[in-house]
Amino acid sequence: MDKFNIKILKEIENNVKLSSNQIGKKISRSQQFVDYRIKLLKEEKPDPVFTNQVIINPYKLNMRSFFLFIKLDKLKDSPDFLEKLKKKKNVNWIIKCGYDFDWVIMLTVKNVNELYDFITNILSIKKIHDFDLREINKFDMMKHKYITNNTGVIENSILIDTENVDELDRKLLSILSENCEEKLINIANKLGVTYKTVQSRIKNLEEKGIISGYRTFINPRPFDYKTHMITFTSNIQSANELGIFMKYLQENKYITDSFEFMGRYSNGIIIRTPKNADLSNINILIDEIRSKVPRLEDLKVRRIFDDSLFKSVIY
Repeated sequence: MDKFNIKILKEIENNVKLSSNQIGKKISRSQQFVDYRIKLLKEEKPDPVFTNQVIINPYKLNMRSFFLFIKLDKLKDSPDFLEKLKKKKNVNWIIKCGYDFDWVIMLTVKNVNELYDFITNILSIKKIHDFDLREINKFDMMKHKYITNNTGVIENSILIDTENVDELDRKLLSILSENCEEKLINIANKLGVTYKTVQSRIKNLEEKGIISGYRTFINPRPFDYKTHMITFTSNIQSANELGIFMKYLQENKYITDSFEFMGRYSNGIIIRTPKNADLSNINILIDEIRSKVPRLEDLKVRRIFDDSLFKSVIY
C-alpha cells in the first residue's frame, strides 16, 4: 500500500463527506488521480480496502443491541449460514471468528419478544452446537490509528434520552444504512422530496445524535494485520477507574472497537496487530490492560477472520 493510498484513506476517515476534488487539494494530486485510486481501493479483491458506513445510535431509537455467539455443529455449514444471516433485518455486524465460537453476530431489536423470535429463527437455520448472548450497553468505534494516525471515537451508549423519528426519517436512515455515499439528489428522488429537505433532515438527525457518526472501515488484511476479539470482566471499583480504563482503550493505537456488556464491568475489544507478529503482541496488550485493571477474569481471546460486514439497523 503506497503513501498516496494511505493519505487518501486518512482524509476519507477524517471526513467521509469530502469530495475527490477536496481530497486532491489536501494531498496535492488531481481529482482524477483521487477518483482512480478510490476506485481501485473499493474494487480490491477479495474484499474492498475500505467501506464507508453510517453509524445509527440504536439507543436513541429506544432499541437494544446484543452480541450472539454461535458455534455450529458442522463447520461446513458456515457458507449457507452466512448467506441466511445477511438477509436478516436485525443483523448489524457479522464477525467470522475462531476458538470457542464460529460466529459473533451483533443484532438490534425493539424488545425481548423480538430478540426471542430472532434467536429461535437463527437456531433453526443450521444445527447449533453452542451459543451465548451478551447485551451491549455501550460501544465505541475508534479510528484506525495504526494505519492513518487519525484519532477520534464514535460513542453509542444506552445512558441517553431517546428520540422519535417519523416515517420519512426512517426511510432516509434506511437508504443511508445501505449506502451512506448516496448522492443527496438521488435520495431526494427516491423519497419524493426536495434536495434541501434531505439535507435538512440529515443535519437534524446528526444534531440529535441519532446519526452518531460516519465510519470508514479499513480492512486490515491488505496491510498485513490480523484481528482478535478479547472479552473479559474486571474488578473496577469506581467511576474514576472506569474513566481511566476507557480512555486507555480509546487511545490505544491498535484497538479499533470497544464494548461494555450488561453485568458488572464486562468488556470486549477488537484489536489489530501485525500479521508477522506472534501471540506475544496480544500478551503485551493484556499486560497493559492488567496495569490499568489489576484483576481480569473470564478472559478469552478469539481470532477474527473477517469483520467487514457491518450495517446499521433501522426499521
